[in-house]
Amino acid sequence: MMVVASAEADMDGALAELSRAKDADQTLTAMVKVNEILDSDDGTMENPLAREIVVRGLSAKKREARTTGEWRDDIDFAYGVLRRRLDPYNTFALRPYLGVAPFLGGLYYLAAFFVQQKFPEAFPLAYFSLVGVFVAPILFLLVNS
Repeated sequence: MMVVASAEADMDGALAELSRAKDADQTLTAMVKVNEILDSDDGTMENPLAREIVVRGLSAKKREARTTGEWRDDIDFAYGVLRRRLDPYNTFALRPYLGVAPFLGGLYYLAAFFVQQKFPEAFPLAYFSLVGVFVAPILFLLVNS
């Protein structure tokens, strides 16, 4: 049990270091530490909550670094590696939308069905428009995460 607490403490320290990083070199060093902790992990990061905390910390640093202009190609590469290791299917970024997507999909289906029945000549335009409206938030979340 001490090993798990130690791994969590190490990760908390690495995330604190990442959030305190003032320049690109410190950011990259903190990301390397996070990667080393993941390499030596004994199962702590299998907990989805722990993974989400790390992913959110990385995403927050990415937003901050992009606004300050310290985001470089090597940091982007390190971010991509960590992001793929922790959240390969972007489930944390998509979670808010995926919670309402079934309801929106049903609503869009009913709207498309209505257009098909009442205005058949406009159905192809309505169908592709609704598909675009349904997919656009997913693409937005993936690009901005």
